[in-house]
Amino acid sequence: MSAAPAGAAPLLVADAARIAVDGAVAIDRLDCEAHGGLLVVAGDADVFVAAISGAPLGLVDSVQKAQAGEVAPLSGYARVVSGSLRVAGQEVGSPSLAVAIGYAPLDPPVTHDQTAGDYATASLRLALARSTKVTRALIDRKLAWIFERTGVTGGPKRRFGTYALAEKRAFFLGLAAAADAEVLLADRPLAGLDGQAAAFVLAALERAGGGRRAIVRVTSLTPGTSEGDFARRADQVAVFSGGGLGFFGPLGARPAGERLYRVTVRSGAEALRAALGEAGLQLEGGPSHFTLALPAGRRPVEVLRAAAATRATVVEVTPLM
Repeated sequence: MSAAPAGAAPLLVADAARIAVDGAVAIDRLDCEAHGGLLVVAGDADVFVAAISGAPLGLVDSVQKAQAGEVAPLSGYARVVSGSLRVAGQEVGSPSLAVAIGYAPLDPPVTHDQTAGDYATASLRLALARSTKVTRALIDRKLAWIFERTGVTGGPKRRFGTYALAEKRAFFLGLAAAADAEVLLADRPLAGLDGQAAAFVLAALERAGGGRRAIVRVTSLTPGTSEGDFARRADQVAVFSGGGLGFFGPLGARPAGERLYRVTVRSGAEALRAALGEAGLQLEGGPSHFTLALPAGRRPVEVLRAAAATRATVVEVTPLM
């Protein structure tokens, strides 16, 4: 990843953006502005990533769960229905953004017998056709670039069935960047990885993302994990919760020892908000999904005590960061 070129538009600008999934509002009035070369997103970021990528919400997760015999999540298309959401100066949903962004989804479904070259060729033909004339020579150069930048060995004839998980993640990062992307959007490339596997994917992300800005989603912000340590390198971190932002800014800007929690309230939310406010704690969001910042020395049990005192029904208090 690289810093923004001089005079470049901010990496992300949201101005009262409302995002709906098949007509139902999922994120209401998103306001933020991200500068620099790396934005990390965490928390309930499915809708945000789906809106920027243009991919159906839950498509990959649905396929994976169906293959495992599990109940698939609902899917749909996330669209900005009011306000403005721009990536590198391009409006989300516009043809110009589709050219400027390279999207690496989490573990897209592939068959064991499918070769990396066949998959990449089909993908690159579609992506490159938006901006240039596609030739066999161009495809071959792009394939060579992908393997050189990611460190994945075996070349285009190697089958996905022989890939380790880290190699697949690295390959799809390279494929996303190879289509002349200005911004790389990577969905959870480090999820479930640590040690050498995480280091391999991080190296591929750095090399493939060279000269590009990036928006990278993580599943955890815990210090000492591959994702948490990576997030601490970001210019900004956006934590989504309850249809809005629970936190936005560099992680280093948070007071020492502060923890951010997701709080879900089934009933009595306003009474709970008032009780916590009297205790010096601010419940953000609503109407049922909230975020709560607990300073050092404060504990989640305070939420449960306030709920008992106000007869509010709290069904979840879980750490976001």
